[in-house]
Amino acid sequence: MPLTFKNLERQPADLARGIAAAEAVFAAAGVTPAACHADVQRARHGSQTWYAAARLWYAAENAAVRAACGSWRDAPMAVALEFEP
Repeated sequence: MPLTFKNLERQPADLARGIAAAEAVFAAAGVTPAACHADVQRARHGSQTWYAAARLWYAAENAAVRAACGSWRDAPMAVALEFEP
C-alpha cells in the first residue's frame, strides 16, 4: 500500500480505516495519491499546481487522522500521511 502513516502507532484496523479515508478523498477529487504526491514534490512552491496538490494532500491527511484517531487532539504531534512509491 503506497499510503502510510508516519509516527502513528494504532491498531491495524484503525490504520486501515485512516488510509481508506485518505484514498476516498483522492478518489472524490479524481486524483491518485501518486499523482498528488508528485505534484507536491515537483511543482514550484507557490505555484497554482503546488497549492492545489497541497490542499488536496492536507485534506486527505486530515480525513486519515480523524478516521484513525478520532480527532487531531488524540493523534501524536508528529503524525503525517506519507506516500511510499
